[in-house]
Amino acid sequence: MDLMKITKVVISHQHWDHIQGLNGLLEMNKGITVYVCAHSNKNFKDRILKQKAKLVEVKEKINIKEGVYSSGECLISYKGEKIAEQSLIIERGKDLVLLCGCAHFGVLNIIEKVRRSFNKDIYCLIGGFHLMDKEKRFIEYVVRECRKAVKKIAPSHCTGFLGVSLFREVFKEDFLEIKVGKEIGF
Repeated sequence: MDLMKITKVVISHQHWDHIQGLNGLLEMNKGITVYVCAHSNKNFKDRILKQKAKLVEVKEKINIKEGVYSSGECLISYKGEKIAEQSLIIERGKDLVLLCGCAHFGVLNIIEKVRRSFNKDIYCLIGGFHLMDKEKRFIEYVVRECRKAVKKIAPSHCTGFLGVSLFREVFKEDFLEIKVGKEIGF
């Protein structure tokens, strides 16, 4: 991927493992539009502006480009920390592709919010589902509910080994293995 061709970046949330390369990108490629949650840390937003990027603070669902949307900001308190998080939605005609960062808000809550907002089914759910520290019974519940709600799934990042294994087992041929650099087409 040619980083100089990037014109827009959507930050799911401001945890270090989701923003670590942002400063380098903004130094190389001035004028990028960066979409962050409105309740993101002021210092984080100021750093983006100092890099000469255009900052868009997202509260509600917003159109990023034709057929691509932010879910809008979801706020949650997790382990004493307030987290503002957004997901990315891509329209595929009659259905959607949903990309989650870490799903601190709860992957099932995010699915429901997006389905209500767009009145469309979710074809594929991609991303971290924040299940790595959850009990097996809860993970099994989430996997079952996801199987009812989406056609294909690509869990990664903070889903955890057990979560990924259970998704693979339940989704079978509708399970997509995903790692850094993997390209997926629909």
